[in-house]
Amino acid sequence: MNYSIYTIILVSLSTITSNVVLAFDLHEQDELTLLTGKLSLDEFKDANDFNHGGINLQQGDNQLSSITQQGQEHRAITAQVGYLNELSILQKGQMHFVINQQTGSENYILMQQQGSQHWAMIIQNGDLNMADIEQSGTSHLALIEQFGDNNQAKISQEGRHLDAEIKQYGNNLTVSVSQTN
Repeated sequence: MNYSIYTIILVSLSTITSNVVLAFDLHEQDELTLLTGKLSLDEFKDANDFNHGGINLQQGDNQLSSITQQGQEHRAITAQVGYLNELSILQKGQMHFVINQQTGSENYILMQQQGSQHWAMIIQNGDLNMADIEQSGTSHLALIEQFGDNNQAKISQEGRHLDAEIKQYGNNLTVSVSQTN
């Protein structure tokens, strides 16, 4: 068993998931889902391509998640704690990495990565927050952090080697970043 960045992330996520600590190797299309609560739904879709991995932790009632990975060597690590949180991830191409964490109620995450070698992370803490990352091309980095209620953030990147970061602390905040090269 290799203890890598996945293990480190899981240990940090364990603080929001009732101290559930998981450590395992993510190779050759491994997927793990931990669901606690009423009506929590999880859907992992691999297109029978090559070497995907995913971890999805959900705690609370009425959580929804959909993770679709097509291509080669994608990774997705997600955690949702609260009530009525939803996330949707689509990864196409090769070697994309996603980390998502939502704590609170009625939060929404949408992520789409196409091309190769993108990295994205969204952390939301509060209620009624919405975050959206869309990346196409090659080698992008995107980060959204939102703490508070009723915030909206969107990053859209197209081209090569673009980085964007949004950090919002407070309520009723909206920001959008769009980059093309």
